[in-house]
Amino acid sequence: MIETDRKNIRIDYYNYRLKKGRADILLQKNGDKDEYCIPYRYVTKDERIDRMFPVTFVEDDEDLVLIEHGFNTHHIKNTSKEWVQILKVKDLQIARNEKLHILLNILRFFLNDYPKEGEQEIKHKVFEMLDSVKIEIVKKQYIDSLRRVLEGERIIVLDAHVTPPDPDLVRKEMETLEHFHLHMPEHYSDDMYSFEPIDWELLGAKKNIYKP
Repeated sequence: MIETDRKNIRIDYYNYRLKKGRADILLQKNGDKDEYCIPYRYVTKDERIDRMFPVTFVEDDEDLVLIEHGFNTHHIKNTSKEWVQILKVKDLQIARNEKLHILLNILRFFLNDYPKEGEQEIKHKVFEMLDSVKIEIVKKQYIDSLRRVLEGERIIVLDAHVTPPDPDLVRKEMETLEHFHLHMPEHYSDDMYSFEPIDWELLGAKKNIYKP
């Protein structure tokens, strides 16, 4: 096969079920490794993807990814698939994509598709898990922001020049998150959380305000 720089088109299937007071997602074993991935398949050249199903979500992870999600929906033929309890997915090794991103998708699509007649206790537990994952993602973004400055990225403030912070204080902050403050929307929405602006002066930087 000749390698090209063209993207492949992949379909990921987020398929759920409710059974005996629990919620499951269908996952696929990733070869012989002790890890899982979302069931998927690649679109062949002769297929018309515009006639397959209404696309509700599209991602780009080197492949162009079309996502189908729902309860007891499409089943692709693969003997390596198995149902896994959603509340235990965090304990698994997840392949092919960054784990927090996959967890976010699993939980968001589940809550989006959850049937009205479903048990509210299950829905509440998954909602709490989603909240926890959102917070983990924000903390990772916070640490990444600190790391980039530690590696030499300039701190941009509109009305001031900011000197580099103390590297030791930045490293300590990356470990302790002492000055991390979560910012959450006033009303629940599907939006991601964020963090309050970093006070670089607490980390040894000096701010010189521009004079008019």
